[in-house]
Amino acid sequence: MSTFALFVPNPGDSQDSSGHIATRMIVAIARKEYDTVVIFTNERFENSFEYHNVNLLKCNQPFLENELFIVRTLGLVVFQLTLCWNLFTRRKEIDIAVFGGWTLLAPAIVCNIADITSVHRLAGNPLKSATRGKPPESINLKVKRTLASLVLKSFVNIVDIVAPIEMSLIGRIGLNRASLKVCRWNHYFMPRSNFDKSAVFDNRDIDIGFVGYLNYTKGADKIIDAYECMVKEYPDMRIALAGDGPLYDEFVSEHLPNINVLGHVDRTNLNNLYNRMKILLVPSRFEGFPKVIVEAGLCGTIPVVTNVGGIKDVIIHNENGIVVDNYTSLCKCLLTVLSNGDLSSLSSKVYEHFDSKYRKLHAHDRFVRFLDCIHGEGKSECVPADK
Repeated sequence: MSTFALFVPNPGDSQDSSGHIATRMIVAIARKEYDTVVIFTNERFENSFEYHNVNLLKCNQPFLENELFIVRTLGLVVFQLTLCWNLFTRRKEIDIAVFGGWTLLAPAIVCNIADITSVHRLAGNPLKSATRGKPPESINLKVKRTLASLVLKSFVNIVDIVAPIEMSLIGRIGLNRASLKVCRWNHYFMPRSNFDKSAVFDNRDIDIGFVGYLNYTKGADKIIDAYECMVKEYPDMRIALAGDGPLYDEFVSEHLPNINVLGHVDRTNLNNLYNRMKILLVPSRFEGFPKVIVEAGLCGTIPVVTNVGGIKDVIIHNENGIVVDNYTSLCKCLLTVLSNGDLSSLSSKVYEHFDSKYRKLHAHDRFVRFLDCIHGEGKSECVPADK
């Protein structure tokens, strides 16, 4: 009997979250290829009728909200050990385990010991650390990154990458060993019921929008600089900021008449917000694979982005968005975009691009090729890491 194990430590709080949506698709395909599907997850994982006949193994991570780092670390250790024990006791049943994230390093070691094929997703912070520059980071983050690098180098069989740029990073972070396979699989997609273009572009009432964490890493501090430059030529321009973070109070205290600071916006309301925006500004200093770009693109909102991390593999300048090379040219770029009399045509191109790449059908095909990569069958997109 063959078993496919999927580790989903934090799928999201809603059945409509990207984690749940992707998990349901993966489970549906894996059930056709394997006799049994096992999901290792946390206690907050919401059951769904679509997970019928799937073995859910829920583990609780204690002290998750504790203020003390040492206490949270202890809870993480307990969580890891629980996952490892559940995995080890089922070692004779499981053929492949797919996981990723900081909380799933110990299971990779168990997979290596138990001779289970292990797949680890290379995304998020490991990618950020290897791209242009390095964000300010805590000792906690440095320790996690070091441990992740060690485990990936020594114990993982297959690395799953999200953006093409990550291929060039394999050697830079020490993953260039011949026994390690690299698969290009991006599971991310959004159904039309969650994100789709529904508003006439020229009728949208927000010129520039921002969705994300208001902090230094996301480049939120540069929004005010750009605003002060742009408002001279466009005194009636409208900007909306969705999200909280360290710079939230600063934006509120500025009382800028053209900027509406919305704070946290529930995910169920994001589709309506994107359909009010003409431009989504993503001025990040460091990025992996920013989902907001895909969400906005599926609503026909034009992404204006900085040229960092995985962004450069998602956005093609003047085709499905606008790429800004540096902060010096950010204001000039935004002014040029706002003065473009044919933004509606660019919006249509943006929508067509993302609609053709980030719907369920395309994610389904990518996952099937991903399984081919693992099994060594068909035309896979899988190569040795040292190539």
